[in-house]
Parts: sequence; structure tokens; C-alpha cells
Amino acid sequence: MSQGKKLPLAMLAALLMHGCTNSPAPDTSHDLPLLRLSPASLGCVLSAQQRIVVATQGRAEQSAEVLLEVDAEAVRLALVALGQTVARLSWDGLTLNQQRAAWAPEPLSGERVLSELQMAGWPLQAVQQALPPGWTMSADTNVRELRQAGELRLRVHYEANRVWSLDNPKQGYRLTIHTLTHSAEPTQTAALPFGSACR
Repeated sequence: MSQGKKLPLAMLAALLMHGCTNSPAPDTSHDLPLLRLSPASLGCVLSAQQRIVVATQGRAEQSAEVLLEVDAEAVRLALVALGQTVARLSWDGLTLNQQRAAWAPEPLSGERVLSELQMAGWPLQAVQQALPPGWTMSADTNVRELRQAGELRLRVHYEANRVWSLDNPKQGYRLTIHTLTHSAEPTQTAALPFGSACR
């Protein structure tokens, strides 16, 4: 199968790992670049529901659901855990709006969720052009790899049946993303090849 789909990442992992506790915020010194790609550059109108499972050393696996909508005007995302909406965000290419439950931990960042969603799901060329100096992304049929000065920072593996895994060796976690429902229609004005989230 060709490349998979979108995803919320590091700060989602932080949310699931820290839950509603007062645990210290995760170390952000190994953060990945923040992307700000336009909604239209995805190349399709997308609606999807996903289940995300977070695995990290020394902790039990945690899961949440993500509801995602993308059109030419905006990206809209809702994160649901334990039957409650934890956070909502929207991005129109200029302004990022986010709301989160009062009990959600401080590390939950709409900026990080959006960026890592785009890192894995938007067209490869769009991602490559937006990376800061020193960062590169390469890909083959089923894998994307993000590197900083040659060091692997993120690997995205697109598996069959719209299942993907994302490994972050610096921050020590893996996300496995299962797509439960998916609907995508290509846009006629897409300037770049369809992103993996459109397939």
C-alpha cells in the first residue's frame, strides 16, 4: 500500500501519557519542527475517524479517538478520550484556534498536533519545502523518515488497511493509528500530488 495518513503526535502522546495527573511536562528539547501548511495543500476534502494507541517504555498503552475534517478552507480536529472531548482545534492557513478541557494537561499543544498531522499526512514535497535548515525528509512506498543533521528523528510506517505507526526515538514513544472511517474527494485545484491522508 502507498503512504498512509494524517496524525496527531507528540503532544497527543504527552496528553495520553500524563492523563489528568500533575506529572511534570515532557522534555521539549527534542521537539520536531512546527509546520504551518495550508489546508488546501493537502489536495483533497477529507473526513476521518481514527483510534490512536500510544506506547512508551514503562507505561501501559493508552488510546484516544481523533475526528478530523479538512477542506480548502480549514483543518478541524477533535480529540476524544474516555468518552470526553479533550481538545478541539481549527487552522485556516492563517490562524490557529484551539480549545481544550479545563482538566487537560498544559503540554497539550494544538500547534504540535497540527504540525505532526501535517508531517505524516500532507504531500511529501510540501513538507520538504517547509522544513527548516538542517532537517530533511525522505520517503519510499511505505515509509517516511525525518532527520536532523542526518540523525533519525521520526519514522512513519504506512501499513495495510490504513494502519500506520510513528516512532520517535528521541522522545521514546510509538503511535499506532487505526483509521475507523475515511472519506476523501480530490480537489481540482491541488497544486501538489495528493497527500497520504487522501488515500
